[in-house]
Amino acid sequence: MKKVQILMSTYNGQTYLKKQIESILAQTYPNIELIIRDDGSKDRTVEILKEYEQRYENINVVLEKNIGVTASFFSLIEKSNSDYIAFADQDDIWLPQKIEVSGCHRKLK
Repeated sequence: MKKVQILMSTYNGQTYLKKQIESILAQTYPNIELIIRDDGSKDRTVEILKEYEQRYENINVVLEKNIGVTASFFSLIEKSNSDYIAFADQDDIWLPQKIEVSGCHRKLK
């Protein structure tokens, strides 16, 4: 089964972050890795991210200086080592079958 890396950039997202991460962890597609790059948050975002990283082996957190959302996502793409990626905003809530039905883990014909 192909691995899908989900790339998320965060910045002061403490309000919605737990719900978003929980929705990603609840995916029906089992082979996922969540890579989160924090863009210099000043609220509890980093604390929340570290808690999840410690509890889940498929969550990796990158803490770096603020470079803005676009550059932050480009930085995540450069760090990715998977053939399949998906992008997540910090304030989204994903339906459980998002990865499975999106086809992002299958090669295009």
